Amino acid sequence: MKLSQKRAEAVQDYLTSKGYINTSIAQTSWLGEAAPKVECDGNKVTNGLINCLAENRRVEVQVEFIQ
Repeated sequence: MKLSQKRAEAVQDYLTSKGYINTSIAQTSWLGEAAPKVECDGNKVTNGLINCLAENRRVEVQVEFIQ
């Protein structure tokens, strides 16, 4: 979960530094292992497992406009 949090915060920091978002209205959340995109079999670290888990290392950005 800590890695997911750091990844989400890094993306928010980048978008803020470029002026794409305003931190006063931005909200960051992370899910980590709670919401995998794909399920991977195996508990031994192999190239196949690492490649399978790559899809789960992601950041999803949701933009909502409030009027």
